[in-house]
Amino acid sequence: MTTTRWLTGLALSSLLAACGGSSPAGNTATGTTFTYGAPQAATAEQAGALEVAVSSLDAFRASPGAAAGLGVADATGVAGRLLQGGAIGSFSPSSLGASALSVFDAPACAAVAAGRVTFTGCTVTISPSSTNGRASGTVTVGGFVALAADGQTLDWDLTYGVQLTMAGTVPTTLNGTLHSSGQVVATATTATGSAASEASLTASIAGQTMSAALDESLTFDVTRSASCAAGVTGGTLEVKRVWITRPAAVPAAELPDAAARVTWTGCGTASVQLGTR
Repeated sequence: MTTTRWLTGLALSSLLAACGGSSPAGNTATGTTFTYGAPQAATAEQAGALEVAVSSLDAFRASPGAAAGLGVADATGVAGRLLQGGAIGSFSPSSLGASALSVFDAPACAAVAAGRVTFTGCTVTISPSSTNGRASGTVTVGGFVALAADGQTLDWDLTYGVQLTMAGTVPTTLNGTLHSSGQVVATATTATGSAASEASLTASIAGQTMSAALDESLTFDVTRSASCAAGVTGGTLEVKRVWITRPAAVPAAELPDAAARVTWTGCGTASVQLGTR
């Protein structure tokens, strides 16, 4: 159970592990149907689930760059705020403090041109000194984040990899991959989008190996206002998580497939419905 909780709580968080246009082939969450319960008042965290995604999108539109690009594609924060288990489906250099271009071993790996950031073989080396002695290893990223000529349509397709060794009394290693893709169309007052991510993790603890894989998806159609701190004033969002492989011997009841639907009725005011299969 300790290993399971470690895997589930490992928030090497990523843009939306969810926020984009066409659903990529192979993502199980996008086509899975959930049954939703009665609406209940959303917490402040749930009502602000899109805040980071919206602010990162605006930052990229204002000044396309590597840091803002990784922030836009960092949507697990959304799933983590709404679903049981938190942010467990994604990770990125930004989640390890690697949000600035200078953190890459070779900064030139991130090329910025005409509203597009292309990551080619980018690597961040994680040292014990940068993680309070907790971890060492590498995080890699490849793909692109691009703003269309209309200044409103943002697409991304990114693949991350992580290889980490965790310090402690019990030797622990983590290997994982994440593919995240999506599209958002945003104006000053609206944002629509859908996105998906597919994550796979393998952990080795004291000679025992445990693997897990899951898919997440996100769709939304909202209104927004610059004067709203929560980022959204109306509309709906749906986020879904489907386990492809649960850690061995862990029942579905402990790591269930899950979904949530949020409906905003004003700035910071929303209701949430939880979904089950």
